[in-house]
Amino acid sequence: MGKSQSRLDTPVIVSIDFGTTFTGYAFTFSSKPASIYTNLGDVREPTCILLDSEQNFVAFGKQAVEMYNDLSPDVKTDYYFFNNFKMALYEPTIGRGTHRGSKVDEEFKEFLITLFGSKVLKEYQEKHTEEFFDLFRKFDVKKKSFSTDTREVTIPFDYDLVTLIKKVTGKQVHEAIALYLGSVKFQEHGRKLVLDQHTMAGFFEPTINVVIGKVRHILDVCKEDLISTLMLAGGFSESPYLREKLVSAFPKLQIIVPDEPSLAVVKGALLMGLEPKNVIQRRAQYSYGFDVSETFDPDIHPDSLKAERDGEAYCKHISDKQITKGQILTHQQVFVRKTTDVLKMTESKQMKLSAAVFRSDLETPRYCTEDGCELVGVVTMTPPPEGWPDVPNVEHQLIVGETELKIRVVDRTTGSEYESTMDFL
Repeated sequence: MGKSQSRLDTPVIVSIDFGTTFTGYAFTFSSKPASIYTNLGDVREPTCILLDSEQNFVAFGKQAVEMYNDLSPDVKTDYYFFNNFKMALYEPTIGRGTHRGSKVDEEFKEFLITLFGSKVLKEYQEKHTEEFFDLFRKFDVKKKSFSTDTREVTIPFDYDLVTLIKKVTGKQVHEAIALYLGSVKFQEHGRKLVLDQHTMAGFFEPTINVVIGKVRHILDVCKEDLISTLMLAGGFSESPYLREKLVSAFPKLQIIVPDEPSLAVVKGALLMGLEPKNVIQRRAQYSYGFDVSETFDPDIHPDSLKAERDGEAYCKHISDKQITKGQILTHQQVFVRKTTDVLKMTESKQMKLSAAVFRSDLETPRYCTEDGCELVGVVTMTPPPEGWPDVPNVEHQLIVGETELKIRVVDRTTGSEYESTMDFL
């Protein structure tokens, strides 16, 4: 999206939200930034990708579904088809991650497996791929209209699914669901699976409970901020049932749902592409710092972290925290650590130096080996031909970007710079 470029340098700005079930996009022209074009409703692309036998890209979205569906059974085994995957991309929205409407879809899918068996769903997806996705698109529509006032929900089945259930299980649909009569029924006319309110609500409960727990945690952690408003964004926020549950759980909060909430993520990313610096502040979700060593003190440091270099004892994996969890960060804010390492031996002067960055759930971690700490990035520097000086003039930097942290290591002697970026600020 041309993060570091100005609006005039980038004629078209594009943003993509890779959702687990569907993928949304938006774009605009720099010359007319007020006009934003998006994909809506049935125009959304299913998050599917088709690769050939060499694992080269063939198609994405609806085109991938259609092409895979049209392949003959003997050819399909030469292709790789992936669907309902979540790309490992950073999403700058609190409480998203796994707390999404796609989890409701997964609960529905597990319920179908309980009713008809995994073999039915597997074969239906493999042999009737397009119809399989159409079934979940129809469920998605029902999901977005379901509320506490909904008495029952009907899900249309196509002829191929009904036939497949009979072929694999040896039972008609109404026979296969016999154990669940009262909560589930099947209307032969129109081939509709009918779910009662309690059954449909059960698909939502695991996700909604996590969302409510997450909001309660945020309110507890941010007591001083006096939060009074909860704004919902993303496709799941279109659910009346979710909103009703949130209103019930947080009666003192004002719940706001913007127009076209499912497009809030892509539109927000688009605006950030137009004006990268308009995201002025953000709160750090973790503590960040450098993994360093210092002279070993037996009264303070554990023996398990003791190491030797140049004939001296050091304690390794000490946390040199730069950013505290919950701290307010500004765009392009820089945190600097100047190295104090002393290199005496010839071997030490020829070794590579590295800047290792950790993150932690703790506000003030002491060691990088503690629970909740993990290594998230390393930048390595090669020594100059003559080797490092006794005290290398090297500076480690953490730089706050728009949606990421950048690690930069600068050799002040040679002017060399090394960088790496972490996309999960």
